[in-house]
Amino acid sequence: MFQFIQQMNAMLGKRLLLSFSVAVVLMASVSASAATVELEWVEPDSFRDIHPGGNSREKFREDTFAELEANFAKLATERLPTAQILQITVRDLDLAGYVNVDSKTRRKRFVSSKYFPRIKFNYKLLAENGAVIKAGGVILKKPDFMETTSDENKALTLGYEKQMIDEWFKYTFGPREEDES
Repeated sequence: MFQFIQQMNAMLGKRLLLSFSVAVVLMASVSASAATVELEWVEPDSFRDIHPGGNSREKFREDTFAELEANFAKLATERLPTAQILQITVRDLDLAGYVNVDSKTRRKRFVSSKYFPRIKFNYKLLAENGAVIKAGGVILKKPDFMETTSDENKALTLGYEKQMIDEWFKYTFGPREEDES
């Protein structure tokens, strides 16, 4: 089943080569201000696995980060109250599968249960006034990802990673109100 380990990470390192802020806009209400997600990718060159299958490394990293940022933004829109800020500092990323980096032919990502997705990050959920509501260090990993990922998510780009993050988000911040009924 879904596994995760919550750890406080006191590791201080060089603050990032890349920094992204994602503002989430609620389309349902013209007057509502939305929850905000701020993501920081710390030392992405040292991440365990962010190797492209066929694209350039920089383009693949940019696309991967954009996909995961959009997923966090979607979750914040769906689950967090208006005007809260979720700050996330990603310290490592290991995508599902592996890339045959030694191949002399075209590189390709192979998905195998032996190479499960992992992500390590710290988070803070802040109230509108800046007060910390919730914070922690997280290491998510999902060794059973091939058996437990929905068919819908398997068809998505980074679907294994997205479902793992979705499950953590639901566990950490609670279900949507309509999920409770």
